[in-house]
Amino acid sequence: MELHQQIGKAFNDGQSIAHLAEEHGVKEVTILNHLKDYLKEGNELRLEGITEATSLSLRQQDEIIKVFDEKGSHMLKVVYDRMNKKIGYDQIRIMQLYFMANEAAEKE
Repeated sequence: MELHQQIGKAFNDGQSIAHLAEEHGVKEVTILNHLKDYLKEGNELRLEGITEATSLSLRQQDEIIKVFDEKGSHMLKVVYDRMNKKIGYDQIRIMQLYFMANEAAEKE
């Protein structure tokens, strides 16, 4: 089993993004990338585990989701600019993963 699959399964079993980063000795962005790869293989991710990793308010989360809805989830800089450069890419990447996981769940 590849690393991104191990991480995806552990995440879906209830481990947090922060815990997985610590356990594997990597940054959270690395875990997000592994989870993205896991998702791209057609697996699902538990949505509540993704949102618990963000420090954004619900209003900020909704605003970012709206931008992804309009522009597509690959447009991180557009989100950054639209949020007046006040929200870091680390937080935007968490919401990107949430958006992608939510889209995948809706296709089921």
